[in-house]
Amino acid sequence: MRPLGEIEFANGAGAMAVSGAFGDQRACAAIVGFVDLRCGDGIAAYLDRALQSALDRLRGTRQGAAQHPSEAPYRYLPGRPRRSMLASPQFRAGFRHLAPLDLSFDAAVFHHQLPELACVADEFPEATITVNHCGLAVAIDTDAADHAEVFAEWCEALLQIAQRPNVLCKIRGLELPFWGFSFEDRTDTIGSLELATAWAPYVETAIETFGADCCMMASDYPPDSNSSGFVPLWNAFKSIVRSAMPSSTTPQPGPTALNRSGSEIGHLPTAARRHGNALPHDIATPR
Repeated sequence: MRPLGEIEFANGAGAMAVSGAFGDQRACAAIVGFVDLRCGDGIAAYLDRALQSALDRLRGTRQGAAQHPSEAPYRYLPGRPRRSMLASPQFRAGFRHLAPLDLSFDAAVFHHQLPELACVADEFPEATITVNHCGLAVAIDTDAADHAEVFAEWCEALLQIAQRPNVLCKIRGLELPFWGFSFEDRTDTIGSLELATAWAPYVETAIETFGADCCMMASDYPPDSNSSGFVPLWNAFKSIVRSAMPSSTTPQPGPTALNRSGSEIGHLPTAARRHGNALPHDIATPR
């Protein structure tokens, strides 16, 4: 029940924000709280308590499920989930309690787990699932060739899960070490243009794959601070999407629209094709 305290604290901050205590800021207007769905049907009582604690603000749940066959990612994680957690009967039993309460699920997984997450989306089509951190493409300790292979695997996995109408994408966490950009090892100042150059293949692919209406940009501070500052992060995002202007006032059917209408998409998004294997290590970064 300890995570209930976090939800209660965030709800209190939200109430203070509405009172004007923080000026015009409306912090914690919506809350995504931790939940351990491995509790199975026993999670129902916890969810009821959580909603009582923040009825007007609790919108979703989150649980880390990032699992990798190598030890590399766990240099940066406090622990690891149980093997095949997403497929476990206990997790699925707990998951079925979310949609009736209109609670979404933020999935923190690595890119090779996206097919497994797609199975969860298929089993619970009424539940809203958000792929957190763009479905982290793990490329720690890789050379240029392996990094390119990971990028291609990530593109394909993202394309497949985006065809589920109940799955959204949260574009954040690109400053985390798992991507293999190695910004966290640098001692010099990293500016927004360098970040934008490195991130563009991933951000553009995610947006073109899901569609802008199914994506959300966010920071992952304070963990992101290991790579750069808060302002450069947001300036990098703005730089990447600066050219994404509508060609007309009529909505254009992109990958998301096609997916939602049931059409097959047998190709990589335009951004992925355009960048190909030109990953951050191969791109000349402005100083």
